[in-house]
Amino acid sequence: MRTWTRRSAGAAGLASVATGLVAWAATEDAYPCWEVQGGGAKVYLMGDGGAVTAPWRSARIERALAECDSFWREEAPGELGPDAVAKLIAAGTNPARPLSTWLTPAEQRRVRDAVGRVGATYDRIAAFQPWLAAGALGVFYARQAASGAPGPGPVLNAAATAQGKRIWTELPDTDAYLALWSGFSSAAQVEQLMFVVDEIEAGASGHVRAAAAYESGDLSLETRRVADEARAYPQKYEAEVAVRNRRWPPRIRLMIKGGGASFVFVGADHLFGPEGVLALLAREGMAARRI
Repeated sequence: MRTWTRRSAGAAGLASVATGLVAWAATEDAYPCWEVQGGGAKVYLMGDGGAVTAPWRSARIERALAECDSFWREEAPGELGPDAVAKLIAAGTNPARPLSTWLTPAEQRRVRDAVGRVGATYDRIAAFQPWLAAGALGVFYARQAASGAPGPGPVLNAAATAQGKRIWTELPDTDAYLALWSGFSSAAQVEQLMFVVDEIEAGASGHVRAAAAYESGDLSLETRRVADEARAYPQKYEAEVAVRNRRWPPRIRLMIKGGGASFVFVGADHLFGPEGVLALLAREGMAARRI
């Protein structure tokens, strides 16, 4: 249920359609990861850009995680349960103001077409507020695009749990998600929905290329994707990405101050651009070094 926070198709590693689309093979461990150091302490910083290899592995990154005392991620692993989903649906449903009243005629046509593309019916989302409609479409698409290449998340989550690390989450429960999404302005909500529609219209092949490029160490497609998002959907980008990015440098400074080693795992879209975590850290004198 949470896949709409970054990519509507989750890690976007669609291995079944990768053959013939991506001229790349996993010949070396090049998955991007950074390190921030200070006073003998260190913080590893990693963005989830998806993967096309299954299972994803990186001996270098797994060794870095093994050094750490704590593991930070955006959200708790796994899907939200039925009670949590019911709570979100109740909060985001308003028959008195149906989805159509939020959208222009052109946006309505695109949303209806996207619903059909993911095998659903418009009636299922007709009474939803845009933030919930975006979530529902993202979930429908993720299920349709399910693959055997889920990316780094499951490997890192399992390792952190097995090693008994303290696991911190930015969005730990349903109330945190509800506060985030329902707090969007009307404009940001509509932009969030249309952003998901864009991804559905683009189809699976674009996700595969982006995931393969990122896994190979090429940051260009993800950097361009973030720039395009910020330009086309500035309200959504500010509410969902930039605001949360600004909270990371103070957290990382506290991790450095506390000593030892910590590992931070976020969506790759949080790392890049002028309001990305890497740029924000550099501005505060905590430049990250790619390892």
